[in-house]
Amino acid sequence: MLGGLFLFSAVQSVGTASAKDIPYTPLAETPVRMAVNSNQSLPYLVTEGGSILKPNASGVWAALPLDAHVNDIYVDMQKVVWAATDKGFYDLKEGGWEQLSDKPADRVVLTHGFYFALGEGNITRVPAGGGIEADTVRELDIPEMDKAADEFVMLGNHSHILDNAGQLYHSYDLGLSWEAVDSPQGVDSISVDADGNLIATTNSALLLWDSSRQTWGKALALPGDDTKPILVPFADKLYAVGSGELFVLDGELWNVINLPNSEGAHLTALAYQYPNTLWVLDAAGARLWSSEDGVTWAGVGIKREK
Repeated sequence: MLGGLFLFSAVQSVGTASAKDIPYTPLAETPVRMAVNSNQSLPYLVTEGGSILKPNASGVWAALPLDAHVNDIYVDMQKVVWAATDKGFYDLKEGGWEQLSDKPADRVVLTHGFYFALGEGNITRVPAGGGIEADTVRELDIPEMDKAADEFVMLGNHSHILDNAGQLYHSYDLGLSWEAVDSPQGVDSISVDADGNLIATTNSALLLWDSSRQTWGKALALPGDDTKPILVPFADKLYAVGSGELFVLDGELWNVINLPNSEGAHLTALAYQYPNTLWVLDAAGARLWSSEDGVTWAGVGIKREK
């Protein structure tokens, strides 16, 4: 694939020493987040200091300048970069950066033909293209305007759930109206499984929403006791990055996936790349790992342009 790449068959175990017990503070230049799609061989990266790193064909990452602190990005199939920043929501096309909204945003989500930039008490909605609707940008009214819009996910029935600072709301019209969901006490994060079922984490458990019964199912342990893990369905299993480690759910137990040279590693990002690749980012080791089966992993060091 690329120079510096090597393969490793991961050994899964339960109850190993946890990376969460090792203090870790990323530097400003440390890559901590990533964005993937099927039209790029390597992920784009976002550093702790809010800079974007773009990969080239040689496996080297170069800074992509933007006069703002970048919190999250999405890279589409045309390699347009969509950035949620402290100065608003931007996109990068051939003509340069364009500010779509001046409302600060922490998260950007693409779902059902729209981009949603989520911020402190606001959501900016932008059509992804193709003539979905006439207006280009719409600022949505969210249920609790004085609280953060933390996450927005699509369920299997194509409706959506908003995490509004721990209170969950259902929307059947892409954020134009909201219905409160009977949420568990103290929701910290939400995501979905491979079947589009809602998952919520609290300070003590991971809960699955039964949409047919409108009830919350049996509680599972948190991966690494992390209340805000990154959960990604892949190859008919559920994977997670939590407290700096990589896990796979086996029945009702989270098994640790041990990668090579894992001493001192601290994993901060996990992503699925269509059609068959799972990526994980080791921020402390400046290394990316990828797998097509969840067992054998290919590693590549993150080299910065000088």
